[in-house]
Amino acid sequence: MCNLVFVLKNEVQLKSRSSRRFDIDNLDRISKADIRKAVSESCSMVVCLHDETTMSEWCAYEWACAIELGVPIKCVIDMQRFSKDNIIAQIRDSGNIEELLTYQCVEYTERNRRACITELSSFLEEQSERLFPEKVEEPSTTEELVVGQGEDAQTLLHPALDAILLLSGTPYKWHALKPWQKAWAWFMMGTIYACLIACFCRTIVMR
Repeated sequence: MCNLVFVLKNEVQLKSRSSRRFDIDNLDRISKADIRKAVSESCSMVVCLHDETTMSEWCAYEWACAIELGVPIKCVIDMQRFSKDNIIAQIRDSGNIEELLTYQCVEYTERNRRACITELSSFLEEQSERLFPEKVEEPSTTEELVVGQGEDAQTLLHPALDAILLLSGTPYKWHALKPWQKAWAWFMMGTIYACLIACFCRTIVMR
């Protein structure tokens, strides 16, 4: 079981982007108050199960906190060394089978280690994104086009060129335009397309 915990501790952290908390490493004190606080700050919980896990008072307390606080739990069964049926029976006897088995258990063996790590990482990322969705920053349509960063940044287009683009009906900062500027841009674009259509029709007639 120590090997399984070691694998999860190292490989899952490397594969997944969100931060991980391991009760042995991250808790300065092992107390119920500290465990409850740590669980309340977690977006999910991974439980490594073997034939004696359900007998641990501390493990049972962690599960109880997670269940009470609504923290999703994903169980990993060490199939390499223990019987799944026996572990499931122990969970059933503990009275927490529905809460602990809400999500499909990961059946860990040395052969399918990579698949297990991938499944766990996906689960942790999904739960993290569910609570803390990443905000996609939309590109600004009002800022100037600049080259460089900070104090060395320089405007890419000269203001005179901005005016020329507006007069030609092709401004690059559309959302920053005033109503009359937008009206002018639409008028110019309509004029351009009308001229193109007229030229096209004249070419056909001349043929």
